[in-house]
Amino acid sequence: MGSKSKRSLIDLTVETDVMRARRCLLENERWFEENFWKLREKYLGKLIAICKKKVVAVADTIEELERKIEEGSFDPNEVVKQYIDPLPPPEIQYMGPPRIKREGDLF
Repeated sequence: MGSKSKRSLIDLTVETDVMRARRCLLENERWFEENFWKLREKYLGKLIAICKKKVVAVADTIEELERKIEEGSFDPNEVVKQYIDPLPPPEIQYMGPPRIKREGDLF
């Protein structure tokens, strides 16, 4: 019986680590959403890695970003990776009438 109780404690610890990593990911995702427009000004068209509510790596390719994450001094399981899309903000995107498809149009 003693070993069964010990095994349950070990499993609980592993679950706690998973839960902690998940909480960190959610916090980083929320931070990204809250700071998107500031980040967009600075990192437009770049890939970024966020850990502990900070940008910890910036790259032009996913391979470069992955390498920087591996070399970093933070837990890769807590890192959120995002691409800062260079599209204009929604308030200045074209809001004209819907395009009417005509015969012969390809798109």
